[in-house]
Amino acid sequence: MGLSFKEKRGLQKIVDAKRDELQSSNLPFREKRAAQKALQDAFTKLKEKIDIGGEAIENEKLKALVAGDYNDKPVPEFLVIMDEIVTEIGAFEPVKQPAIAYVNANKDKMRESE
Repeated sequence: MGLSFKEKRGLQKIVDAKRDELQSSNLPFREKRAAQKALQDAFTKLKEKIDIGGEAIENEKLKALVAGDYNDKPVPEFLVIMDEIVTEIGAFEPVKQPAIAYVNANKDKMRESE
């Protein structure tokens, strides 16, 4: 069973807060490790249902991205879709491979526009 919207939102807030905390100051080692662990735990919980190779993908746009349904979209439209997915799931890792596949599928088109 997937996370509720409230649970996802709570985890995304933790991710944002810990990311800001890690980037903003020189934390003592112990606090830095605790922030890194909290960040990793939140990401793990968010990604539980996002399994690129399996049937556990909950986000429909991510599912379509993995399937290659957006590979024929123009670059600006593709980037908007990517931004929406990353914002909703709170992570870039699951969209990394489909983005690489998009670039590979559209190399010729990108060269033509240069």
